[in-house]
Amino acid sequence: MSTPSAAELTLLRTRPQETELWLSIYKPKTKLACQVNNASIAVGYHVIAYNNVTEGSYLDVYCGMTVYVGTTSGGKDVGRIRLKAADASHLYLAENSDINWQDDLYLTVVDYYEINAMYPRMVADLADPTIQTWYKDWDIAYTNQNSLLGSSICMGSHYAGFIEPDSGICDVYYSASGTLSFELPNSNYSCEWIFGGGNPTGSSANTPGKVEYSTPGHYTTRITVTNNNTGAIDVSFRHISIYDRPENGTNVPILNWELVSLDGSRDNGGYQARIKIREDISDIVDGALVVIFADDRYGTTKQSIGGSSLNRQSIFFVGYILDGSISYNYKESSAEFTVGSPTEMMKLTECFAVSVESSSDPAGEDAVNNDIPSAWALLKDMNCRRAMYHYLKWHSTVMCTTDFVFEGTDKYIQFFDADRENLYDAVNNLMQGTLHGNLTCDRQGRLHAEVGIDATDNAASTFNLNMNVDKQDWMESPTIEETYNETVGYMEVGGIHFTPAPTGTFEGTYEPYLSCAPGTSPAYRGGVQKIEGLALNSQADLNALAGNLFAYMNSRYAHVSLKLSGNYRNFDIAPQEIVRLSVSADDTPMGIVWNNKAFHITEMSWEYNPRLGTLIPSLTLHEVTQGYAGATITIPPVPPTIDPGGGGYDIPPIDFPELPPFTGFLYIYHNGVFVAIVTGLNFVDS
Repeated sequence: MSTPSAAELTLLRTRPQETELWLSIYKPKTKLACQVNNASIAVGYHVIAYNNVTEGSYLDVYCGMTVYVGTTSGGKDVGRIRLKAADASHLYLAENSDINWQDDLYLTVVDYYEINAMYPRMVADLADPTIQTWYKDWDIAYTNQNSLLGSSICMGSHYAGFIEPDSGICDVYYSASGTLSFELPNSNYSCEWIFGGGNPTGSSANTPGKVEYSTPGHYTTRITVTNNNTGAIDVSFRHISIYDRPENGTNVPILNWELVSLDGSRDNGGYQARIKIREDISDIVDGALVVIFADDRYGTTKQSIGGSSLNRQSIFFVGYILDGSISYNYKESSAEFTVGSPTEMMKLTECFAVSVESSSDPAGEDAVNNDIPSAWALLKDMNCRRAMYHYLKWHSTVMCTTDFVFEGTDKYIQFFDADRENLYDAVNNLMQGTLHGNLTCDRQGRLHAEVGIDATDNAASTFNLNMNVDKQDWMESPTIEETYNETVGYMEVGGIHFTPAPTGTFEGTYEPYLSCAPGTSPAYRGGVQKIEGLALNSQADLNALAGNLFAYMNSRYAHVSLKLSGNYRNFDIAPQEIVRLSVSADDTPMGIVWNNKAFHITEMSWEYNPRLGTLIPSLTLHEVTQGYAGATITIPPVPPTIDPGGGGYDIPPIDFPELPPFTGFLYIYHNGVFVAIVTGLNFVDS
């Protein structure tokens, strides 16, 4: 988001307002239709011979497209899989064991790029099983991928819009602004755009600007970004749906539908919407791309405001139909389904465990000299952004389908370990565990990996100010929950300051730090909270962090709810921004007075009434706090551990004194019956 300009702020507060939302479900074009041509094919095949081409050509397909597998032409009943490559007689697919391959099954390659996991493969040498060759995505061997990184691409959201009758075109704005390449300068990259269905058909500009679409249909835009610092290449795709306005043509979006709910939460990582449709959607499948776009009026001005994608303010929400969520009501002739942000799709996508270690030279002697099985397990000068890039690029298709940005102060880390878990948890746990941040998706589908407001010193002045909110901006009364006692009475926070290894060496240096808040004495209320494993810069950095986390967890106003009075689409759950709230004594029964007090958004919900043309958000806010520095906890020195025997010191001998003779008693039993006691016996050695 961004701070509304003075003109936009005036429009946001102009009454009356009117919004009409439109529902688009992307319907991909078939690029190749054929059949399996292998009588001996079996489960696990990923090189599929084909024949009987009925539509398209292998020359029309591209790596990453979706392949439907069915028992009928165009069918999807057997499965779906990602395409890696194709030639005149074979399709090369991602690794799979969930498709029961049979001869003559129908294959349909469609122009659709989905969020999927990419599985690694490890092949042992037959002569020496201790020697392994590692591959990513089945067949990508290591060369220099973890030394020469590429770029995290931002090219805007998926898009849906109308051909305007006065011009006969739909203008779609494109820009790679926000793309960051690795190594400095981080803007040193070149772009190559391909605009399917657009005019012009391509561009090499960073910001091509407006591209014209004159024919209704569903298209794909592709960008190839080359990092000029390293030569590494990244590719990403966005789907574009172009429609006639209902009064001007027949190629229209879904008209008879209802937005039942739309709710977003930073804790949940994004949004979920519930949508009901009262028309035929028999061709809609799980995982389909949904775009809700808007016509907005503020007074007499037709304009949309808000959104993280440059000049795409009309895109209200982007998501995917969640697997298994489609339900039919045959009595009402309707269907309902749940649409989730890209983060929700990531939660449904599980990947294998991944372990990566920081290295000065992954392709050089580091792997050989330190028993590292593959340079794939090493990453040059690893920090959090590099670790996320590695994980998302080589273990998923996430960065091919959505914008990804890192926001905050990054820090070096020695290790990145992801369990066998879903894609979202792997990245979110990395952010939480190292930087006390999280991964959140905004309404338009952009992923934001952000250091938390609670973990940022002087956050109220560091983060972007969205706008000042006062009584004219809300309806009814704000709901303010006030907490008087501490939730956390004592907090212990620890972590590591890691410095990457100099070139030519393997191990970097690290120094542990501990801090406590509010200090050596706990508060008189609240429990104990421990946080460990953070990535740090210094002891002072940690002390400030501990104090700020303690203040945030004990904030007095952790839950403030507002129902706004208009279409304030400048607000979103991501990125984190400051909302300054002013409240007068007569605004609430509590008599609270605030003058531009700093808050940030933790949750949002939206209510759409098509009859009234209203789109009303409700905000849940958390106050932005500033703590004072915690106290240093001195970590005791650790004994040296140079020698295999346990360190560089001698263990003193242990002398056991000679045991004196023991005089005891002997109890004598016969047939289980006690008969006598013998005294004065000496028991020595034996």
